[in-house]
Amino acid sequence: MANRKRVSISEKNIPNPATYDSLFKNEGSTQRIENADKKEERESSKDVQKKLHRFEDIKAYYLNFDRKKQISTYMPRALQIKLKSKAAAENMTLSQFLLNLILSQGLTDQEIKEAYQYEIDHPEINK
Repeated sequence: MANRKRVSISEKNIPNPATYDSLFKNEGSTQRIENADKKEERESSKDVQKKLHRFEDIKAYYLNFDRKKQISTYMPRALQIKLKSKAAAENMTLSQFLLNLILSQGLTDQEIKEAYQYEIDHPEINK
């Protein structure tokens, strides 16, 4: 038997404000998504616009770089312990210490500039 007192969902007056999250797209959520997409485009265009030319600025850019990728290095355990203790003595993480070491002694100024130029020309490598 069907329940005759039950009201059909199509007959109910259910408010559907744009602030509600639901499985169905409404104008508010679509607009928020579009605004987020536009914001990402603006940020990516800002990255392209702020091309650095001085070596000191490029080095500072890499020291403060926040989109890092993880790599694995293999070395004797005794060297790892020494590197970690030296990094801790300078109040740095091992990653920060190695990055600073590479930028100051491992690569030449020209190689660092070439890496930066490659990054500007190919922004997809940091995604």
